[in-house]
Amino acid sequence: MTNEITQKYLQEYFADHDTLILYKPDGTPVTFRKQSEYVLRGGGSTVRFKTFDQMKSFFQKHGITQAPVITVN
Repeated sequence: MTNEITQKYLQEYFADHDTLILYKPDGTPVTFRKQSEYVLRGGGSTVRFKTFDQMKSFFQKHGITQAPVITVN
């Protein structure tokens, strides 16, 4: 059995699982977790959110909406 970890193996494994435990050469286990991250890119900035609540709070704080809003004074 080979110890080589390929991209194909990782893709297939994480399609069915959220956690993968591998081992360092000294036998120490290391855990990899599949996690979603939401990223806002635009306007010359990048902001990362780990949860929907963080993203929602950001939208509310900055007045971000799904449709353009034009205010005429």
